[in-house]
Order: sequence, then C-alpha cells, then structure tokens
Amino acid sequence: MRRVYKYHLEIISGPQSIELSSDARFVHARVGMDGESIFLWFEVDTEKEPTHRRFEVFPTGYDVPGHLHHLVTVSTLDLQLVWHVYEG
Repeated sequence: MRRVYKYHLEIISGPQSIELSSDARFVHARVGMDGESIFLWFEVDTEKEPTHRRFEVFPTGYDVPGHLHHLVTVSTLDLQLVWHVYEG
C-alpha cells in the first residue's frame, strides 16, 4: 500500500538521513514556521523495507558537492531565506 508521510530536516550543514522505501516519491516541501526546519512529504510503499536516504540542505550561494542531486528549493514566504535540498 502507498501512503504519503511527512518527514523533517533541520536547516543545518552536513548530511541528514531519513528512512524511506527505496522507491519513495517526493511530493511536496515547505519551510517550517520556525524558519529552522524543512518538511518533506513522500509517497512511500508501506510494504517495502525502509532504507536510509541521505539529504543535505544548502543556502543559496554555497558550494554543492557534485555527487548530490537537487530535490527541491524552498523559501520563507517573504523570500528572504532560500534553501536547496539535495539527495545523495
């Protein structure tokens, strides 16, 4: 069965992992009201074993390692702060 679940990333430097099924599909992202976290929604297969998937958050203008793949860009409502979420 497939379901959509919400996951949390902190806006910090360095890798963070989320346990997702390997074929989980990204659905949506949003910055938390506190401006210090990002919420990601994925559609996951609840019958498959979850694996650790690695994500990193970068502010605009920062270097991004070449092995990472862009997932989504999110910002505060006033567009003053913008972050880019990468997976890899």
